[in-house]
Amino acid sequence: RFHLTLYEEKVFQRDWERVSAQLGPREKGSLETALDGGPGLLVVAGAAGPGLSLVYYALLAFLRRKFQPVTSLEEYCPLSLEGVSQVEVSRQDGATWPELIAVALKQEPALLACHPLRDRSSAELLFLAAAHTRALGVLNQPDAAGALRWLLKNQFRSPMRAGVLKGVLSVASIPLLCPDCRLPIEVPGRSGRVYALYTRQGCERCLTWESLPTEEILEWHPLGPKTLELLDREPDREALQKALQDEGGTPLSRRVYDRALAGELDGNEAREHLP
Repeated sequence: RFHLTLYEEKVFQRDWERVSAQLGPREKGSLETALDGGPGLLVVAGAAGPGLSLVYYALLAFLRRKFQPVTSLEEYCPLSLEGVSQVEVSRQDGATWPELIAVALKQEPALLACHPLRDRSSAELLFLAAAHTRALGVLNQPDAAGALRWLLKNQFRSPMRAGVLKGVLSVASIPLLCPDCRLPIEVPGRSGRVYALYTRQGCERCLTWESLPTEEILEWHPLGPKTLELLDREPDREALQKALQDEGGTPLSRRVYDRALAGELDGNEAREHLP
């Protein structure tokens, strides 16, 4: 029995400038500093799927122009990138992620990327590598709060406090709203507040779509002083969002709500990201 997933290459547009255009000037400057700086780890967090992969490949295509050589360890490689040494881990019989990371580090890459990080051993090696080179790791967690909780649970508090982790780039992939059949809907948020948004009813146009087109919403959460103060305990989403706002950033929930309120995103699909 086999499961086959097909992607059109155009799904992964590899256009980091377009993807990151939603970030404000201060956020862009902070993220560019993290990307252009020296050794350290940048985590990309989001639910597994084409949207997360789109952002990963767009970022990787952007970074390969700055740093060489680049090595990317991937569970599956739906897209081939020129200038990147890609290793499809699922095809390496008998080899484990930690073993392949160790082999990759012997090549002394200027950038080592892992998509995704599934276990503590792999993350530990990537943290060790990030002390000497640039590293990019994908965590299948819904947002920065989930990613930081996973890292704290796996005992990475010390390297995080030491500045090895530069920050978390969260990705939410949310279906766009069909303009031909939208209707009002009341959507409950995590806090219990009810939001007046829109969802699609289903029409001749959108019911013929094989899959709903999505928009990838970003949140850049650098590990600034306000966030580091929260690492003594397991930080909750609300505390992290306040720390992010205090440092001049925009929470993912804010961006999702604004776009859903404007009728651009399907409010029913956006409910798990609403405050």
